[in-house]
Amino acid sequence: MAVVLLGTSGRRDVLAQTQGQAREKPITLAMIRPETQLLGRWQRLIYREAFSRLGREVVFADYPAARASLELSSGAVDGEGGRPLSYEGSSPDIVRVRVPLFQVSYVAFSRRNARVPLMGWDSLSDFKGVVAYKAGVYTTSTQLSRVLKPSQLLALPDTDRGLRMVALGRCDLYVDEELSILSTLAQPEFSQLALVEAGVLGTPDVYGYLHKRHAELAQKLGDVIAQMQKQGDIERYRKAVEKEFAVDRARWTE
Repeated sequence: MAVVLLGTSGRRDVLAQTQGQAREKPITLAMIRPETQLLGRWQRLIYREAFSRLGREVVFADYPAARASLELSSGAVDGEGGRPLSYEGSSPDIVRVRVPLFQVSYVAFSRRNARVPLMGWDSLSDFKGVVAYKAGVYTTSTQLSRVLKPSQLLALPDTDRGLRMVALGRCDLYVDEELSILSTLAQPEFSQLALVEAGVLGTPDVYGYLHKRHAELAQKLGDVIAQMQKQGDIERYRKAVEKEFAVDRARWTE
């Protein structure tokens, strides 16, 4: 068997190649919306294309929202798929991708016979009922706690339960991201619930976040997302997933 002896330069080349391979392991993004939900599907389509353009593989790990924050700040995952601008100040160990993925609308849903017209988070300041929301979602948890008393707030594990509780009269409003609610209501078991959208509370931009060790990658990712927006890819993905999930806004706003 032949023995190959490497000089100093040869050893450096092998070491550099090994380190390069280690650096190119897949990027793991924590996701608080599963791919079975419209928003989670849309985000994944964007990231798969964006990282493909960067020559990197991306994988996704589903977590409850609060756990996803811990996983990212500790560096156990490489990034998070979607959070608002204000999330940037939640940890010194994360960096924001400079270009938002898209903008989302947070809305309130009520029973049809108990509709309370709302516009903006502050319109809830005089509301006397109980408001449910998905636990750990940064925008809803921070905004609702600003305008409502703790006794009025009910954190739930998922959108399904929130909508059912409103329909059954066990709470007065359910607040969540609009597309998540609409895609849930498109499912046969929810399609007959007597619910209606009561109003839009906020329309924040949604950004990707990476652990600070990936600051350079975050800059490149922002450039690619900006390019995708300019080329119309992100809007094209939105239309595709809305069709896939049978979103029908008109049915729930009239």
